Amino acid sequence: MIALLYIPARPAAARAATLDARALSGWICVAAGDAGIAACTLPQPTPEQAVSHVRRDLAAPAHADALLPRVVKGLHRYFGGEQVPLDFPLDLSRLPHFTRRVLLAVAEIPYGETRSYGWVARQIGRAQAARAVGQAMARNPLAPIVPCHRVIGRDGSLVGFGSGLDCKRSLLALEGARAAEAEP
Repeated sequence: MIALLYIPARPAAARAATLDARALSGWICVAAGDAGIAACTLPQPTPEQAVSHVRRDLAAPAHADALLPRVVKGLHRYFGGEQVPLDFPLDLSRLPHFTRRVLLAVAEIPYGETRSYGWVARQIGRAQAARAVGQAMARNPLAPIVPCHRVIGRDGSLVGFGSGLDCKRSLLALEGARAAEAEP
């Protein structure tokens, strides 16, 4: 089952001067199956683009009538600037084992906080795999539910985000994120 929602630009929701409300406005598509949320997009310019991003991640349609309304409500609140848990059941079954482990570790990063790629690598027991972590996160079909935007470079810099660094910066500003300390 697929749900589409529109997130309008909300400059009043800005928690920091760096928030670009336009980067966080547009169409979001969420797809769910019996096991949980299978895909979610960040805001896209058109409904068609949002749906196409989800369709490429789905092998076959499924049903989750009770879950999608909760997800849509949670995403509206999140993009409205509220601190809400986006802790919905996830269907990661289509993803490789390593990617699943990475995304589950990223899902544990608290709202408004950041962690480094190295931190994620250590959480999954692969301390030397920071680059592989970044590659796995590049295939995250569940942004912002799995908040890859909260993962930054070891020196605190914003690096690597499929939707662009402006979007990453805006999501972090929306959350009032505190940067992680630089790693040695």
